[in-house]
Amino acid sequence: RHISEEEFIKRFVTRRLNEETRRILITKGVEIEDEAASEQNRRIVACNAGNDTIPPRVLPVSSVETSRCQHLPQQRNEICGRFALDHLATIEETELLRSAIDKAMVGLYHQGSSTSMAIDSMTALRFDGTPSWKLILDLKNRARLATTSFLGTCRLFDAGGLLTRIDATPRDNPFQINASHVYWNTHADKANIPYYDFSALLYLSSKDLHFTGGDLEFFLSNSTHPTICPRVSLAPKAGRLVAFSSGLENLHRVAPVLSGTRYVLALWFTCDPALAFVDETQDDDR
Repeated sequence: RHISEEEFIKRFVTRRLNEETRRILITKGVEIEDEAASEQNRRIVACNAGNDTIPPRVLPVSSVETSRCQHLPQQRNEICGRFALDHLATIEETELLRSAIDKAMVGLYHQGSSTSMAIDSMTALRFDGTPSWKLILDLKNRARLATTSFLGTCRLFDAGGLLTRIDATPRDNPFQINASHVYWNTHADKANIPYYDFSALLYLSSKDLHFTGGDLEFFLSNSTHPTICPRVSLAPKAGRLVAFSSGLENLHRVAPVLSGTRYVLALWFTCDPALAFVDETQDDDR
C-alpha cells in the first residue's frame, strides 16, 4: 500500500522523541529506552549494537566515533551518527520497484555485478511515466524527512541519488564494460563528494530472502583503536532505511553479494541550498 506524505509524517515524524532532549542524551552517552522509541523502531546502529542485528532500542553513537565528527559547521546541532528505521516503504512498494528497476535497466551498461541509474530526468524517461517513478520521488522525500528528524535540525536538500542493483555474478552481455569491477571498497561518502552531509540507503530487497551476503558494514576510522568495534554489520531488509552522517565517522562498505540480487535506493543530502541537486522531474523540495 502506498503511504501518503501525511500518513508518513504522522507515523514517523510527529510522534518522535523531543529532538533537543534526544540530542542531549546521545551527547552524554545515555541509552534511551522508552515505549515511543520501540514503537517507531528507532535504532541507532552503534558500536555496541553487535555485529549481526539491530538492537531493540535506541543506542548512542560511540564517543570514539563522535570525537572525529568535525565536518559539519559548529553552530549547528546535527547529530554525527547513524540510525536504522524499518517500514519506510511497504513490501508492496518494494516489490513494485524491483520489477520496475529491472525493466528500466534493460540496455544499461554494467560494471561487474553492479548496475546503477542516477535519479534524474534521463532515468525518468526510462520509467516512461509509470507510477514507479512518482513512488521513487516520494520515497526520496520520506527518507529526507526521517533523516532530518533523527540526525539534524538544518533543512536538508537533495544532493543526488542512485538506484543500484547488485548481482552475485556479473552479467555476461554486450553491456558489460568491466567484469572485474570491485564494488565492496571501504569508503566515506564525503571523501568522494565534499558537500555530502548525510547519506541514506533505502533497501528494496531483503537478505536471505532475495540474496545472501551483501551486508552494510561500518568500520572505525581510527586505526589506533583496532580492537574497539572494528566492524558493525547490518542486514538489508526491504523497506529498511539506514541513514548516517557522511564523514569519516561512518566509514562503510557493501559486503560482497554471494547469491541472488540486491536492490537499493541510495540518497545523499546537503545542508547548503546552493549545492542542492536540481532536476526537472521533481516539482519542489517540499
